[in-house]
Amino acid sequence: MTTGQLVLILAGLGVGLWVMHKIGQALTKVLEAVAAAAAVFVTLWLLIKGTWWVGRQVARHWRTSLTTAAVLAWLYWWGWPSLMITLAVVTVGLLVWRWVHRESFAPWAGRHLRGWWAPVDGLRPTDAALAARLRAHRRRSGPAGHRRADPVPPYRGAAAGQAAP
Repeated sequence: MTTGQLVLILAGLGVGLWVMHKIGQALTKVLEAVAAAAAVFVTLWLLIKGTWWVGRQVARHWRTSLTTAAVLAWLYWWGWPSLMITLAVVTVGLLVWRWVHRESFAPWAGRHLRGWWAPVDGLRPTDAALAARLRAHRRRSGPAGHRRADPVPPYRGAAAGQAAP
């Protein structure tokens, strides 16, 4: 191998390295642009998904959403002391009503307060359905060797004629 051939080989390697460097720079710019576009689209997707989720929650829990909006408006216009005083007065009034005349409280206010988190479709499991699910869960909970041989009967309360344990 002559000196001229060696110089040509080294020059070719230098040009090849320079070309690969330029290709790497171009690929870096393209990949940075693709990553920026992907970040924009992912952000847009998460924004749309979050907006949809919030809208669904507002529609599903409309009473809570309206109450939150009313509380925030009250706080903005009149401040927290008047809100706390009003809530305390209403709470005491409802408790006194329930204590004094439970027969009228239950149909007029109690069912609405108890049903605050009711599902939108109004379907609630009945007591019989809950008892059946509880019995099925007790049957499935653990192997027979871990169960008590003499199950303790549930406490029914003084109204059932039993003494307190």
